[in-house]
Amino acid sequence: MKPRYLPGLPVLFSVLLLAGCHDDSAADQDMNQNTAPANVLHIKGEGIDRQVVLDPKEVSVSFSATGNLPMDTVSFSEPSKNPAFLTGYINLLPDSRRMNLSSLIFAEDPKANDVNDITFLNCFNHICTDHTEYTLQKGPSVSTLSLRFNQTPHRFYTYDPVSKDFTKQTPVQLSAALQYSIPNHWPVLQKKRFPYIAVQGQARFDGKPFRVSSVNALPDISSIEGKEYQREYEMTLKQGSTSLSLSLRVDNPELQQQDAGIYVSVIDDSGYYQAKLPFPQTYWVEDAAALKVQFNNVVLVENDSHASKVLDISLEIPKARLQATLDSRPLQLYAGYDGRAYNDQKRYALSLGDSKNLQSLQLVQELKGHLSLKYQENGQDFSCGSPELACAGMAVDADQRTYRFNHIKLGNKVLDGTVYVPGVFE
Repeated sequence: MKPRYLPGLPVLFSVLLLAGCHDDSAADQDMNQNTAPANVLHIKGEGIDRQVVLDPKEVSVSFSATGNLPMDTVSFSEPSKNPAFLTGYINLLPDSRRMNLSSLIFAEDPKANDVNDITFLNCFNHICTDHTEYTLQKGPSVSTLSLRFNQTPHRFYTYDPVSKDFTKQTPVQLSAALQYSIPNHWPVLQKKRFPYIAVQGQARFDGKPFRVSSVNALPDISSIEGKEYQREYEMTLKQGSTSLSLSLRVDNPELQQQDAGIYVSVIDDSGYYQAKLPFPQTYWVEDAAALKVQFNNVVLVENDSHASKVLDISLEIPKARLQATLDSRPLQLYAGYDGRAYNDQKRYALSLGDSKNLQSLQLVQELKGHLSLKYQENGQDFSCGSPELACAGMAVDADQRTYRFNHIKLGNKVLDGTVYVPGVFE
C-alpha cells in the first residue's frame, strides 16, 4: 500500500500527537480565509511543510459520543489491512463549537522503528482550539459534519540524539477544511441512546440545585510504606453550563497526627471552598448496590476571600452489579463502566478483575437491534455475535438495564449470569 501523501512531499515515518500549543504572535484569523485543500491537513512551520490526506475515501473515519451527550470525537485509522499507517482523533467541544486535534499518528512504513523517524505535535492547553470551528448540518437522510482549522498553533517535536529525548521543537500551524457525512439514523447522532441513572435525592450548593454529572469509579488512595495515608473521593455536579468539582478527602489519623481529618471541598467559578468534618467517615458510603452521599447543610469557606457557601446533599446512586461466571469462575467488577455510541453501535464497556489482572467486557447493541458481546483477558479477544449476527444466549430486559448470559461460548469458555447496568448520568 502506498502512503497517502500528496505528490512531492518527503517520505518518512511520522508520529504526530496533536493537542495544541500557544503562539502569542498568532492573530485572530477569518475562518473563511482557510485555503487548505478539502479533507487535507496542512502542517506548516520553519522547515516543515507537510500535508496529510484525511479523506474518507482514503482512510477510515469514525464518530463517537459519551452517554447521551452530543457527538464529541472524530477518529481516523487506516483500513484494517494496514492499521499502523494512520490513527488519531479530534475532540469536539459542543458548547463552543471549537475542537482540538488531540492525536494523529501516521507512518509510511508501519514496520519502521527508527526513533529518529518519529515526530510529535504536542500541547496540553485550551489554546490548541484557537482558530477552529465545526458545524453539523442535518439533511433528509444524512448530516454533514464540517471542521475547519485555520492556522491553529501547535508545536512540532523531533528526536534529539544528544539528549536522547523528543526535546527539539518547532512552532507550526495547522490548516484544514474537513467534511464528513453521517447517516441520521446512527446512534451517534441520537439524543437518548441509553437509559438515565435513577439517582435518588438532591444536591444543592449555595441554595442552587445541581445534578450528578459523573462519579469517579475508584477513590484516589495515597500510601506510605504500604499503609494507607489518605483517600479521596470525587464527583462532578452540573447546573446548565455550570460545573462543580466535589471531593471528600479522608486522612488516616494513625499516620497523620497533626491536622488529620475529613475534608470536603467544592471548586466552582468563584473559588475553592472547604470544610473540615468530624470522624467517623459516614459521608460517602458504598455497598454492592448503591453509593450514598450525605452532607447536611455543611458550611464551606473559600480559601482567599473567606466567603461561605452551604453544601446540602442527600444522594443515593445505583451501581452496576455483576453476577456471572466464566467456566464456573466468578467474575467481579473492578471499576466503573463507560457508555458510548460508536457510529452505528451503542456500547457499554465494563472493567473486570483487579488492578493486577484486568479483563474487559463490552455489551453492544447493533444497529439492527440485536446484541453482541466482546470479552478480553490476558491480551486475548473473544466475541459473540457481530453487526449482522445476534449473540446466541444474550438478552436484555425491557428496561434496557439487565443483561442476561445463557451459556455463551467465548472460545473454549462459557459465560453465564447477569449484569445490571443502571444507565448514564444526564
